[in-house]
Amino acid sequence: MDMSDNRVNSSVGYVYDSRSHSNLSSLEKNCNQIFLKGPALTRDFFDKIQNDVVPPKTEFFGYTMSTRRFFLLTALFLLFTFSCMGTITMWFTNVYKKQINSMLVISEESETYEMWRAPTVKSYLKIYIFNYTNVERFELRKDKKLQVKELGPYVYQETIEKVNVKFNKVDGTVSFQEKRVYTFRPELSKGSKYDSVMVPNIPMLTSASFARQYNFFLRVSFSTILTSISAKPFIKLTVDEFINGYEDNLYDLGKNYLKFNDMRVFEHFGLLALKAGLQPDIVTLNTGLHNINKLGQVEKYNGEREFTFWNTDSCNKIRSSDGVMYPISDVNKKADLEFFMPHMCRKIPLNYNNSVTILDNIPVHRYKFPANVFDSGYENDHFCYCTNDDGSCPPHGIFNATPCAFGSPLFYSWPHFAESDPDLLEAVSGLRNNFSVDSFIDIHPKLGLLVGGKIQFQVNVQLQKSYGILQLNPYPNNLMIPTVWIEGVLDSKDIPQDLLTIIYAMTFTVRNVELGLKYGTLLTTMVTLTCIFLILKKRRDIRSHPHSFGRDIEFDQ
Repeated sequence: MDMSDNRVNSSVGYVYDSRSHSNLSSLEKNCNQIFLKGPALTRDFFDKIQNDVVPPKTEFFGYTMSTRRFFLLTALFLLFTFSCMGTITMWFTNVYKKQINSMLVISEESETYEMWRAPTVKSYLKIYIFNYTNVERFELRKDKKLQVKELGPYVYQETIEKVNVKFNKVDGTVSFQEKRVYTFRPELSKGSKYDSVMVPNIPMLTSASFARQYNFFLRVSFSTILTSISAKPFIKLTVDEFINGYEDNLYDLGKNYLKFNDMRVFEHFGLLALKAGLQPDIVTLNTGLHNINKLGQVEKYNGEREFTFWNTDSCNKIRSSDGVMYPISDVNKKADLEFFMPHMCRKIPLNYNNSVTILDNIPVHRYKFPANVFDSGYENDHFCYCTNDDGSCPPHGIFNATPCAFGSPLFYSWPHFAESDPDLLEAVSGLRNNFSVDSFIDIHPKLGLLVGGKIQFQVNVQLQKSYGILQLNPYPNNLMIPTVWIEGVLDSKDIPQDLLTIIYAMTFTVRNVELGLKYGTLLTTMVTLTCIFLILKKRRDIRSHPHSFGRDIEFDQ
């Protein structure tokens, strides 16, 4: 071996072979050079950028300062500007609330569309039936008053689905029909749906009311028809027949008359049969697209903006809440509200009562129905509903829905004629004279959404006599016959999880985010402003005392 070609590095203890090094390619040699000299090149590059591209000093509002400090002030000014804008937005405008409310707009693209179209909320109808126990004795004049016994409740779960949905983005409305299904809930009911009851024969009493407008000979002919089919003022049925519908010979005979007069015809007559299935009525709601405070407002009913049944324009106007969604602004102000009741063809007022909490401390506003909501007399604001044929008004506490019921003599009141004329209570035996009305609804203030409540009302039929109809002779004229009273219940405990998630988010999450943004932007504004002030103050102090430390202090150092 030629030792001359080898060099020994005694300090590190290894032999360096120059021949092996000479065999490296040019690319490898260049990479090694870059690797060895990289840190130095990087440092030189940034030094050049700092000295040549970015000036070491910057003029700022008459001050000379280092560029680093200038960048710091610029960042603080930008942060101050944005936080100040955020503070103004959160504290002095409604931009945040409007943005949140815009998420409630009814739209096919909305995440809550299916919840609106086919709500999974469980609502129930508790039906209490007045069973007449002495009809035969009364007709034989052995008893002076009709006797009733309250049966029930018979509970039905109501499921509502909106079908044939059509949006109109020009005026911000949506039109639809409702499909209703009623399911008997025996475990919640008191009694069987096969219980036998004696109830008013509403088709017969309605026909007798229509017959009053005809001459005597036609009324006698009508009485003969009633005798031939054994139709009487009261009829014995099962609970299921009375509620879900039954075949009635008189009703079948009258179908052609109803069709000729453009009246609604159902296959069978029954209390809920009139509401079950696909409803022919077309409801037009405001989606809130153009004005969130009109969300859920009924704009049209069967294409009409007002009725022609009542005596004043204000009572004929339809525009009011659909009963589920209410104007958020009015709810927040705790103002009185109104909702549309289709089977009465009128608006129902609601008065703010108090604020309560439901579920896990969710605050809601509770509204109650006025005690005189069913009045129609001239001594109150409801005189527009005074529509008796003879020009008189119904008794105190009674609402005449005959114009809305295609001429059927239907009247509404509180259950057991509570808050009504005492004579109504005395006309029939077995009614409670101490019934306590408990009707209210709970509305979420952030959503304007119905989240619970209870609505009670009684359906009555008036027996209207006319000379020639013998079947009505044993009864006094204009006798108000209580038929059923109904309690619609929406328990907040039955709210489905998908809706509950939204309620919790609007109650707590949105509120916490709002508070975080409000106080976060305010705090950031104060901190950044303080920092800017301190930096500028320090510069002024240094310029005022350049030799305070015994030497000339440069602000840019």
